[in-house]
Amino acid sequence: PQELTSRLGTLAEALLRASERSAGPNALAEAIAAYRSVMEVGPAALSDRAARLNNLGSAVARMARRTGTRAALDAAADILREAVSLAEDNQVILSNLGQTLAELSARGGGTNLLIDAIGFHRRAVEAAADDASRARALGLLGGSLWLLFDLTGQEDALAEAVDTGRQAMRARPADDRGEGANDLGNALRTQAELTGREALL
Repeated sequence: PQELTSRLGTLAEALLRASERSAGPNALAEAIAAYRSVMEVGPAALSDRAARLNNLGSAVARMARRTGTRAALDAAADILREAVSLAEDNQVILSNLGQTLAELSARGGGTNLLIDAIGFHRRAVEAAADDASRARALGLLGGSLWLLFDLTGQEDALAEAVDTGRQAMRARPADDRGEGANDLGNALRTQAELTGREALL
């Protein structure tokens, strides 16, 4: 079973890479099928099962983004929730679940899902093992906080998005701050417009 699991995992990863080069759903669907097969092959340690679930959930979420299918995004969230239950301090899995829940909220799922997403993103920040992981986790947290402000008008969410964006910038290498700088700049401009404090800019 171990050898079969390894082969299926390698196949799934290859198909996933192939799907990145093609706009069609075929390679991605085959990758998802391979990841499902990995789940079915024998028992696994909890950490291994969490990793397998994360791979499957992430692939299903990617399919949902490509096809616009809400049901697939719901399924991805369920899979990733199970993964988190098995690996509660895994930054990558926490971030993937948070991102998926935020996307569901943005598609009309309501603010409760977004609040859940923010909670998982906060846990991901705490679990980050290095600056690169922390920067990614902070960036996703800031994006969800910005979305919360956009949906509800909560100025404290905007203020925290700005603060989180600044933290993310500090965690990034100097030559990799372009996208983060744009997001932070947008948040600062909005905050300045709301408060009349041009010095924020």
